[in-house]
Amino acid sequence: MKNILNNLKIYLIAGLIILAVIAATWFYVDSLRQELAKTALDNQATSTIISPSAYNQPLTIKSLGQIFSVSPLGALPAKAETTGENVVKYINAYANTDIVQTKSAHKIKEDIILKQPGHPDKFEYQIDLSQYDFIKNNQGDFVFYDKGKSNDDFYKRFTIPAPYLIDADGKKSE
Repeated sequence: MKNILNNLKIYLIAGLIILAVIAATWFYVDSLRQELAKTALDNQATSTIISPSAYNQPLTIKSLGQIFSVSPLGALPAKAETTGENVVKYINAYANTDIVQTKSAHKIKEDIILKQPGHPDKFEYQIDLSQYDFIKNNQGDFVFYDKGKSNDDFYKRFTIPAPYLIDADGKKSE
């Protein structure tokens, strides 16, 4: 009976050691993945957004050694006017339409200002997708991932939020 209890203690101790090693390994791997994700986010903080000198040229975003470019289709060659440290205006980028791009950390916001009737009914853009796959999520956002890595947040590179409209009375619609 004493032999059985000693063997049981040995198995119990060995099992606890194995569980401790598994837990330590899991915590190490998880912390390593979190550190890699943090590094990727830190690198995104060093993203460069290059507004074109004329609106009919591509807007370029450089991040994590990758380039993402967006070109407006049917736009006029409206010249860039810097109105603030992070604000660029394109007057008459389309018929009766101005564009205002506001840069902030990790993003750029584009306002399409419809000045009067006679503006376009739709605005289309060409995006270079050679390095990316994308999905449209439930909120209507387009989320871009490295090619072949859709839905893996570790490889998420850019998001274009769903567009919305604010009318002259300040009413928002989507």
